[in-house]
Amino acid sequence: MRLTNNYDLPPQFMRAITNPVLAYSKGDADMSVTQLLRSPRIVGLNEKHHHEIEEDISDRIYALLGTVLHKIIELSDTGGLNATERMIEERVFSRVNGWTISGGIDYYTPNPTNLRSVVLTDWKFTSVQTVINGRDEWEQQLNLYAALLRREKKVEVSGVENIVIYRDWSKTRSMRNYSNEAYPRAGVERVRQRLWSPQEAEDFLVRRVNVHQDAKVIAELTDEYPQCSDSDRWKPADTYVARYVSGTVAKREHSLDALEKWIFNKQSKKVTPLNFSVEREELLPIRCAHYCTASPWCDQWAAERGRLAKLLPVSMDAETAQALEGEAADPQAGDAEPAEDETPKRRRRSKSNKDQTDE
Repeated sequence: MRLTNNYDLPPQFMRAITNPVLAYSKGDADMSVTQLLRSPRIVGLNEKHHHEIEEDISDRIYALLGTVLHKIIELSDTGGLNATERMIEERVFSRVNGWTISGGIDYYTPNPTNLRSVVLTDWKFTSVQTVINGRDEWEQQLNLYAALLRREKKVEVSGVENIVIYRDWSKTRSMRNYSNEAYPRAGVERVRQRLWSPQEAEDFLVRRVNVHQDAKVIAELTDEYPQCSDSDRWKPADTYVARYVSGTVAKREHSLDALEKWIFNKQSKKVTPLNFSVEREELLPIRCAHYCTASPWCDQWAAERGRLAKLLPVSMDAETAQALEGEAADPQAGDAEPAEDETPKRRRRSKSNKDQTDE
């Protein structure tokens, strides 16, 4: 991967991002837990075109801050428990179906109510909207870490949680949205995730390894990769739109039934019924369009790009934009492990900087 500095940032940023002390490494492993949770197409294309991918250092700032946060917490934890009772920032390795899988576990400590078991903690540096929308992969990641701990450390895991630090939390907004239970009350909070049974976690670990192994064999034989799912591509569900005769959007709903009910209620209140046209609106796969660095070499995205060209850049109402922002604007969520496939692809800047290009 080639790093660029298109925004003429001070050289300290480049040195910090390339500092080997802060660099991520999956160690001597075939794949990391974070990679296991990604689409085989994304992982495979990123590995194949790694030396062709360009990334601007401005797009790595949040990841850098997340890494620094991990390091500070690691250095600050100096007492209370001895080394046999806790683990901080250690990578665990395990053999699964002939592959070595590694997981960078942030922290685990004895459960105060059951000292024979541990609670597994992962730090996140992210946006408020990300947590409001929910991230299934956080639960999956923690339970895969738990599976690795059971395999290699022979410990019982009794809880999994994220400690979430919000980079955009607002005290005034928290006060204004006090009735909104989704908005966090503080700039940092504990988010407890569902702990899977040992068998469920083990089955999921093996299943994800099998998915990637099968995809690798197919790619070696055909140079093709399995298609990404809508979930992999962060593609929102299609919506239904009611428009006035003028073409202005009157209402947007995620189901046709809901939209038809709205139209019925609207027309029943009018002496002269309003005329609406109803259409199905396909939304953009956000990751493909703005975040996946493998997209220039992806035939799945190439086949869709022309058809969805009218949606580039995304044009939507403020409510939809905010909902999508949580899914896409914060893919790395402060993980120490950088998400190489999830660097935001920049739109063109102002005239003075129009030489800026996408990745």
